[in-house]
Amino acid sequence: MATPHDYVELRARSAFSFLEACSNPEDLIETAASLGHPTLALADRDGVSGVPRFHRAARAAGLRALVGAEIGVGDDEDEPSSAAGALALPDRLLLLVESPEGWRRLCRVLTAAHARRDKALEARDPRARSRI
Repeated sequence: MATPHDYVELRARSAFSFLEACSNPEDLIETAASLGHPTLALADRDGVSGVPRFHRAARAAGLRALVGAEIGVGDDEDEPSSAAGALALPDRLLLLVESPEGWRRLCRVLTAAHARRDKALEARDPRARSRI
């Protein structure tokens, strides 16, 4: 029979994922600990702003904290047509960090993505997705 130790949530999002989640990083850790999960991954959308609070709360609760981000990839114009029978590609990619070097690389990817996004579009529609 499966136990809470057999499951690790890899796509938890915090309130730092604007319009997609509402829990604070500390609340996510508290809930995971109360359910007996030894590990939890925080993967907010297009950013890592919640990671310091998440990591601090996980350390205090004795949980292993995995961190990463879910990023937008591709371009809507380049999406294959499903009518043509092409395999539809995902528009989001989950990146989890395994090491300090992975953290540096993730931060570089996110910085590049934010530098290229259409800020005028996001000012008009905050739900507009940035794409790398």
